Amino acid sequence: VSQIYPNDFWYLTAWRQENNIKFIRAHATSDIPPVVSSLTNNTSLSPVVRDTDPAVDVTQYSHSVAGVTFIRDEESTTDGKHRYNVLFSRIGDGGALLTPTPLNLTQNNLWWDGITSGVPYYYEPHITSIENRYVLSWVTNFVDEETTNSYAQITIAAYDENGAQVTAPYSVVESSAAIAYFSPQIARFDDSKIFLTYFSHEPEAVGDKYKLWLKILDGNGRNPSAAKLIDATHGDSLDMVKIGDKMFMAWSNNLTDRISHVFINSDGTLSTAIQDLESPDGRRMDTVSVTYAYPPIITNPGASLTWENPQADRLYYAMIN
Repeated sequence: VSQIYPNDFWYLTAWRQENNIKFIRAHATSDIPPVVSSLTNNTSLSPVVRDTDPAVDVTQYSHSVAGVTFIRDEESTTDGKHRYNVLFSRIGDGGALLTPTPLNLTQNNLWWDGITSGVPYYYEPHITSIENRYVLSWVTNFVDEETTNSYAQITIAAYDENGAQVTAPYSVVESSAAIAYFSPQIARFDDSKIFLTYFSHEPEAVGDKYKLWLKILDGNGRNPSAAKLIDATHGDSLDMVKIGDKMFMAWSNNLTDRISHVFINSDGTLSTAIQDLESPDGRRMDTVSVTYAYPPIITNPGASLTWENPQADRLYYAMIN
């Protein structure tokens, strides 16, 4: 879901429904149900085409063009192999599709079987907007030919709201046999900075094996800074949002079964100490999402934080400023 600026009461939401991506453009105060539209309409039976994991944001420049990135999974009906690609589409003001066919960012024609080296498997797409362009991230996974181990790299790319490439896809961090990188998240800080976070795992490390890192990219998604350590932690989900002049970050902490959160300065240093939210009922806290509480709704900007406990089918929220 993304707010359509500058009117905070408009939202654009995209989700997977069966094998397709659906979306709505809704007004928070309207009693009229929004119309559900289709971003993709997959009817192919051979191969079976599934579109999953949509992520959406609206450009800061025109306040009207929404960028949507998602994973396309094609399954062969003959041998069960899969072919994965990262796609990108744009939705204009009023919900009109600006291109009839989504842009294929990865152009992969190889079929994944889990053992063949050099065949990519893509997942965890994310998107953020900065001025008139979008910066995207996703995970690219390969099988190593010599060891048959699977290694992931975090990929960055950028496109403008007209669909033109600004930054070609490139690997910002690459896993190895010694260390694995996973679960990236990306968010705009200002007109010249993008925050990229991710976790690492070093199985043979002495001491902390899991860590949370931050890199700062420029407004085109290039020139990544040296990695900055946020915490020795491990989480299944992380989200962040700009609040005032700080970045608010929250993640599900698998070491404590709580939601950890922190405010971060523009240079990547911690503005506050990392804190854990106490679970209201003692249950595990997981799958965190954050957004901002913004004027005129609240005059003192803060963060709205939600999380769930999947085992208990419960959804929780908290306000932090």
